[in-house]
Amino acid sequence: TAGEDSTTGNTLLGYLSGGTIDVNTINNTFVGHKSGSGTKSDAQNNTAIGVSSLSSLTSGDNNIAIGVDSGKSITGTSSAVLIGKQAGESINNATALGTVAVGHQSLKDLTSGAGNTAVGYTSADSVTIGANNTVLGYGAFATATDTSKCVIIGRNAGDSINSSDSDGTVLIGFDSGQSITSGQYTTAVGYESLTSLTNGDKNTAVGYQAGNTTEGATKSTFIGYDTEGSVP
Repeated sequence: TAGEDSTTGNTLLGYLSGGTIDVNTINNTFVGHKSGSGTKSDAQNNTAIGVSSLSSLTSGDNNIAIGVDSGKSITGTSSAVLIGKQAGESINNATALGTVAVGHQSLKDLTSGAGNTAVGYTSADSVTIGANNTVLGYGAFATATDTSKCVIIGRNAGDSINSSDSDGTVLIGFDSGQSITSGQYTTAVGYESLTSLTNGDKNTAVGYQAGNTTEGATKSTFIGYDTEGSVP
């Protein structure tokens, strides 16, 4: 449709795309089978491209969903950017405002966690209520569900974390901290740094394979290539 009146500005292409549109649902683009097929009430400025993308949308605004089933459970959440098949497909609460998920099944299980950004194939795909995480990398942060305030960068980095006890973990590098399950206050920077650590607390590792053979250290510092660390 086109024009300046309240029911205009919507572009629909595909079987059942757009669903039911009320008088104040404007400036939306729905392309694909069942894209945006829910019953709208004041939904504005949304873009959905792909089969069943934003298919449950009712009142959310300013969302972008590109990919099959991307954002398919969103009703009133706003300002999400979801790109990739099933990216953010379980989001169903307005608290997930501003979620960014880029990659196949990225943040696939997220329901209500706020302030999450995940980029990469299946990155953070098990997070449900965890909040304020930044994840970048193929398969990174793969098993975390309710962990929050983490920065995880690198392929498979932090992919065993599965407890909120690991809130605030910072892991940067290929396979960095990949065995950590519930260790807290850990920072590891470097290729395969702290790869064997499981649940040690308050550790810091910087360097190529720094502390990579340590399994349960606490309050240890590892600096340099393949270092074994020191305890204060």
